[in-house]
Amino acid sequence: GHTCSKPCAGVEKNMKEEWYLGLDCSTQGLKAEVIDGKLSLVASASINFDRDLPHYKTRAGAHVKDLRATAPSIMFAEALDLLLSNMSSKGDSKKRVDLSKIVGIGISGQQHGSVFWKIGAEAKLKSLDPGLGLRDQLNGCFALKEGPIW
Repeated sequence: GHTCSKPCAGVEKNMKEEWYLGLDCSTQGLKAEVIDGKLSLVASASINFDRDLPHYKTRAGAHVKDLRATAPSIMFAEALDLLLSNMSSKGDSKKRVDLSKIVGIGISGQQHGSVFWKIGAEAKLKSLDPGLGLRDQLNGCFALKEGPIW
């Protein structure tokens, strides 16, 4: 077979383009950045819980009562759905993200946020349908409707 000490002409061009998705879930929202194999930014997007998911009626991403702050557990799933939908289907077609090119995902979460799964939720997670939203599929899978966040 043929070997090259340097990349052969056209080899790089024919390689599958691979992207990496970084997610950061903070108290106030969910942010995403997609980079390519050369660490160049491909796309970024964000969801602000208060602005983009107003039906949860959070303030700064939380429900605060007395000294207790919580957030709706299902809100995080809906935020992820909305974020990925916005990145893959809205706006200028040149800025849309082809999610099939993503080969790796990194996630950072809230330092103090907690989501508690019900017994049996693992089976639901294993049988998720990629054609359906997470909010509808995971509704009822959380042990606490509102999880503590700080």
